[in-house]
Amino acid sequence: MPEILSLKPVGLREVWPKEADDFTPWLAKNIERLGAELDLRFGQVSTEVTLPGAGRVDIHAEQVGTGARVVIENQLEDSDDGHCLRLLGYAARAEASILVWVARSFSSYHRSILEWLNDADTIHVYALSVRAYRVGDALTANFETVIAPRQSQPTASHPAKSTTNFNTLSAEFYRPLVERLRRKGIHPVGGGSSFV
Repeated sequence: MPEILSLKPVGLREVWPKEADDFTPWLAKNIERLGAELDLRFGQVSTEVTLPGAGRVDIHAEQVGTGARVVIENQLEDSDDGHCLRLLGYAARAEASILVWVARSFSSYHRSILEWLNDADTIHVYALSVRAYRVGDALTANFETVIAPRQSQPTASHPAKSTTNFNTLSAEFYRPLVERLRRKGIHPVGGGSSFV
């Protein structure tokens, strides 16, 4: 009978010391593992893509079959406001239809934001926790879906050319979120005044 080994949890930074240099390239190379958890297929995967006026997105891809744009933000710690805001900013700038946020764990605050975005039915948002394990001398990792959309998969959108500038698009993108958070007594970082 073959030996059956136990999974021993390992800290994420023991496996990937740096997000940008270690985790992001590994995730891009193993994107099919992420896709298997989400039941999505990704194509044209690029890492550390610069989006003018928005910074560098960890992973930019397209959904196979639909051409829908995908933005993937990853971190090796618990969810935080900085990564949440970057994810939303990248999505607006890249005109993404699918957002994927990978983190060690997600706070109830960030889960509520992502669930609300899914309820808006204009974008598909996924949150996945990542775990690493040692099995004998080998390392392995797995993903667990925390948030997923309840509706069908998006299709690629190719909006008509517009003269609307990025600041206007950002304000339109963030306004419903900021208003909903304010109604719940939650004030976004900076009061949200730059988005409304």
